[in-house]
Amino acid sequence: MINIHLPSFFITGDQIMPLNYNMQKVKDFETKCYIKVKVDGEDGYRLNPITEIITHYFTAICMPSITKRNFEEFYFRMRIFDGCVGSIGMNGKGDHFSLSLQDIEDHIGMWSNAPTWTKSEFLKKMKKRLLDRYEKDHRHQW
Repeated sequence: MINIHLPSFFITGDQIMPLNYNMQKVKDFETKCYIKVKVDGEDGYRLNPITEIITHYFTAICMPSITKRNFEEFYFRMRIFDGCVGSIGMNGKGDHFSLSLQDIEDHIGMWSNAPTWTKSEFLKKMKKRLLDRYEKDHRHQW
């Protein structure tokens, strides 16, 4: 069993929790979730950047897993988050990009210990973030 823990965390109530996630149930996780790299001249593996970005979305959109039943909602929430806050994805040049629906579908079976919000809770929080951001950016005009 492969359980990965990055130095990531999320805050729940008054507690700081480590973010744990598991990819073992992702179909072909060895090739989808990892990429081959050279480490000190030897073959090694590192987390696929797409997989790593998904781990951050678990807490950002408060959906702790990707399943056949919810992968489209995961994508929907991710795109809403990107529009309100900005994309978590960044390429080697520092340019932000969004993941595709296929990227999310390819990670069906991945789960984490992130908190869970209903769709309504998520949309309410994103609306508040968007309004707060707008107010901050345009306060001097009011």
